[in-house]
Amino acid sequence: MEADKDLFGIANWPEQIGSVDLGDRVLDAIPIPGHSTTSIALYDRRTALLFTGDSLYPGRLYVSDWGAFVASTRRLVEFTKGKLVAGFLGNHIEQTRTAYLDYPVGTIFQPNEHALALSRGDLLELMDALSSLPKPKRLALRDFSIWPSTTDPETRERETQRFKAREKEQVDHKWDQPLEQKLQP
Repeated sequence: MEADKDLFGIANWPEQIGSVDLGDRVLDAIPIPGHSTTSIALYDRRTALLFTGDSLYPGRLYVSDWGAFVASTRRLVEFTKGKLVAGFLGNHIEQTRTAYLDYPVGTIFQPNEHALALSRGDLLELMDALSSLPKPKRLALRDFSIWPSTTDPETRERETQRFKAREKEQVDHKWDQPLEQKLQP
């Protein structure tokens, strides 16, 4: 975190917005802990793109610190108020083009994946969902799902094993994947 604070000129993490000068353009840096303690969003003023990392993308939004994630989402809503945002770009895709349907954990072959870009409407939907939940719980929304991290070691181990098994199955058969996958909700 100290390196991020120094790089982006953020003295008061996570409330203060920093920036990085790339020479011919400046990116705003918005601390958004919740997925991880050092999560950060970058806003490109020139393209109006907001890069949201693992905090908002079409897939499972893994939340390790619920309170920080809610506060960070609220900060993103405030930051984007009155700004042009052409799109929100996360790190990857786990969602199919079918609403409310994500790929199984560990899937690496995704021929029918959702487009990467999300909108401010998706951010507002996330904020509404987080505000309506009395406590952390999994919730499937149209273009992404909220997945609070489990602290139960047995559940975490089962999830890890399921991920590894699915990934191994796909790697072992990477050349004979069907173009149309039959997905289990």
